[in-house]
Amino acid sequence: MKELYHALIREIVIFAKRSIEIAKESTNREVKSWRPLLKTDEMEDFCCPGCGINHETRDFARAVILHTLAHAEVDNRYFEMLKENNSITPDVFDEFSKSNQEVVESKRNDEVDQPTEEPDF
Repeated sequence: MKELYHALIREIVIFAKRSIEIAKESTNREVKSWRPLLKTDEMEDFCCPGCGINHETRDFARAVILHTLAHAEVDNRYFEMLKENNSITPDVFDEFSKSNQEVVESKRNDEVDQPTEEPDF
């Protein structure tokens, strides 16, 4: 279990780092409005003088991780795991499966209608 835990932490950090890089490199106006402020040649360092951490970057990474976790909690694979461990009633599982399929189909239709250049964080 310890190895699995450390592997997961490694992947989460890689994901957070890549999310920051994607946001930093984005030319999308909306992404620019919510990405963290990072040190550049033109700007002063954004690290807190008290603790030495860039709070915007830390909070952005945390938000990306929590957003991803929220999506995992409604993923079919998560509910399958609950079902396999007898941790969800058949009625609730069936209800979730039906409503989740409707959401997935709706999102697919939206993506076809409105493609975006930036990843959906």
